Amino acid sequence: MNSLGKTHKDSLMIGSFGYTDCFARFYVEDFSRITGYVSCPDAASDDTDAVLTIYADDNEKAPLFSMDVTKSILETPFDLDIRDAHFVTFRLESEGGSRYNAVMVSDCMLHTGDAQPVQEAVPAQTAAQQQEASQAPVSLSELNIVEKEEAKFRDSLMNSLGKTHKDSLIIGSFAYADCFARFYVEDFSRITGYISCPDEAGDDTDAVLTIYADDNEKAPLFTMDVTKSILETPFDLDIRDAHFVTFRLESEGGARYNAVMVSDCILE
Repeated sequence: MNSLGKTHKDSLMIGSFGYTDCFARFYVEDFSRITGYVSCPDAASDDTDAVLTIYADDNEKAPLFSMDVTKSILETPFDLDIRDAHFVTFRLESEGGSRYNAVMVSDCMLHTGDAQPVQEAVPAQTAAQQQEASQAPVSLSELNIVEKEEAKFRDSLMNSLGKTHKDSLIIGSFAYADCFARFYVEDFSRITGYISCPDEAGDDTDAVLTIYADDNEKAPLFTMDVTKSILETPFDLDIRDAHFVTFRLESEGGARYNAVMVSDCILE
């Protein structure tokens, strides 16, 4: 399964810890074209930072394809001419740290003949796409968290008002550390839910929650101050042009445990 929550069969996974580079090389002399999709496996670290290159023979300095790899990449197609190649290599170069960097190559096909039409592989359906046929809304808790820092779902969680909700997202950290959760929402046009403060948060909680699309943190869809005294606050956001939605909690300081909870969150 990749970070978007899509599962593929017979995928190639390349990954390593720290600064170690890794690769896979294939003999392709009998083929003229290679197609497929690149994405990030869910097993990779949330702070994945690497570069994938695909090159022919020993031409690493003149790759056929190159892209940055993070947990937030979309499924990215490639369609490469390899008619003059003996070998094709997929190489992942780590940008550092102790993280587990990884990439996956799915629905990869090799084709023969110059004029042969290529039938593009269809990426696997997400739970969202499967439910779309029946027009059923999808709970946020059914989606995979693409990237996160101090965020998770709880089966049951009580807020500071004494109300208990099922399958709530809680985002929280101590002191000045910011935390977030990012979701892949390309299959949806609307997200609704309620914001409140979990009862377990510090009594002096002081933080700001922003909800934003893609990398538009400076132009959020929603923002609010978070304290232990906030009411359950509804949100109803248009996300039809978004690939990702991020919930980010920024602490205003102190040694307190700042946290927020997102409940009854539905995507349509």
